[in-house]
Amino acid sequence: MRFFRLCVLLPGLLLAGIAPLHAGSVGLIFDFNEFGVATYSTNGGTTFTALPAGTLVPDNTGSGIAGNVLEYNFSAALGGLFLNNGDAPIAGLGGAGLVGDLRFTDAAGVLTGTDANLMIFYSFDGLGAPADVGPISTVFLTSQTPVTSELSNGAFTFTSGGVVTYNGSEIPEPFSASLLLVGLVTLGFIAIRRDAMVNRKIASR
Repeated sequence: MRFFRLCVLLPGLLLAGIAPLHAGSVGLIFDFNEFGVATYSTNGGTTFTALPAGTLVPDNTGSGIAGNVLEYNFSAALGGLFLNNGDAPIAGLGGAGLVGDLRFTDAAGVLTGTDANLMIFYSFDGLGAPADVGPISTVFLTSQTPVTSELSNGAFTFTSGGVVTYNGSEIPEPFSASLLLVGLVTLGFIAIRRDAMVNRKIASR
């Protein structure tokens, strides 16, 4: 029965170009950040295994970026299968602009097909993290359509093909961080004002 399920599910996954099959299940989760730390979980589980640290390498994908870029090797998690090649842009808070991109490729830098086992993490700011490539033009991307938006804490997540989930995080953009600070200050002001009103009511009794 397990062999039958494998024969049915595996072609679908290969057509999707994403994720290995582990014990007949289809949940693969990548957690990573812009400092080169990455882990993965199979079967949608909560136990994560460390992946090789992201490395700074020359970009051979035609981005035109002169310096090194942060590249992850996902081969250990893929178990001999591959991901779709291409870009997965990340929008800023509330969908404003592009703040980053995940570029899936192979050792030759190919951006089409389904043989990717490498992921380049571009962060379009210059705050000093390994993934930062500066506020550059994004015309080199194969797609300008965001797959997800960054939250105020710099985290983002999206699921590809219903099979692979990518959970990333980066330093929040200064604008995002300022919005978060304004929100916290506003909540604090509301709480103080509410307490003052309660105290006045008690005092007037």
